[in-house]
Amino acid sequence: MKSQDNKKLAQEWFQKAEDTWKFTRAGWEETEISSEACFGCQQTVEKYLKGYLISQGIKPDRTHILSDLLVECRKIDQNFEQIADGCEVLTEYYNPARYPMDVPGSFSDDKGEEAIKTTQKVLKFIKSKI
Repeated sequence: MKSQDNKKLAQEWFQKAEDTWKFTRAGWEETEISSEACFGCQQTVEKYLKGYLISQGIKPDRTHILSDLLVECRKIDQNFEQIADGCEVLTEYYNPARYPMDVPGSFSDDKGEEAIKTTQKVLKFIKSKI
């Protein structure tokens, strides 16, 4: 992929991530449905990490596991280790948030609030790198 193509595609990923983030925050503020907030937070960070990798000329793996994406990000910049704990927390929200039979009753309001705050911290870091 050419550098200009990488930049354009990365911007598309960042825009999708921002749309997801805006929708997630608005949904949380309006409904406080933790499972949806948790899922939206995971998706926001996933899209930002993939956009970052693309901006660096790396095709990201087809994965929803944020720590796998971080492995590639750390190859470029070791400082991505700073967000490893937050990404680990958010990864836990991918599948259980989508299917009621996986982890019934595990999404208290505290989890939704934690996901929002964790995402804010992780995004602040990622945005400082793009």
